[in-house]
This record gives sequence, C-alpha cells and structure tokens, in this order.
Amino acid sequence: MTGVRSHGRAALPLTVGAFAIWLACGLPMAFGRPVLGLETTLKIHEIAAPIYAALVSFAYFTNFRSVTPLAAAAFMTAFIVVLDAALVALVYASLSSP
Repeated sequence: MTGVRSHGRAALPLTVGAFAIWLACGLPMAFGRPVLGLETTLKIHEIAAPIYAALVSFAYFTNFRSVTPLAAAAFMTAFIVVLDAALVALVYASLSSP
C-alpha cells in the first residue's frame, strides 16, 4: 500500500499529463472546427483523444507509478472536466452572449 507521501509526488506528473491531454484535445477542436467543420473535427477528436490519453498514461506508468491506474484515471478525468468547466465553458458563454 502506498503512503500519503508517494501520492504527493504523483500530483505534479499527473497534473502535467492531464494538462497535456487537455491541450492536445483542445487545440484541434479550437483550430480544426473553422477549417474542417464541426463533424469532421469531432471524428478526429474521437479517435485521437484515447490515443493521447494512452500515450500520457504509458509515459506516467513507465516513469512514476506512484498511484494506481484507477486513481490516475480519476485524477486526470477530474482535472480535464474542471478545466473544461472553468475555461472552455466560460469562453463559449462569453462569446455567445449578445
């Protein structure tokens, strides 16, 4: 069983990894939509997002492995949801308001 100290060491690499996934998914959505259209961009995102997540998870568990896979997935998912809610939703709300 891992202690609290090892979970603290996991926070930075997990945060960086989750931010990398969020950024790798968000940039194509932001810049691909005007060029390719929403439907095509969503299809690309649908294929690429799990690949980004798998690559980041592989890098994390190869180098750090401080928490369980379930804890890492939960942290990364929650981090991405919070960024989407705090940043993306607010940007959309400000752009769409008259």
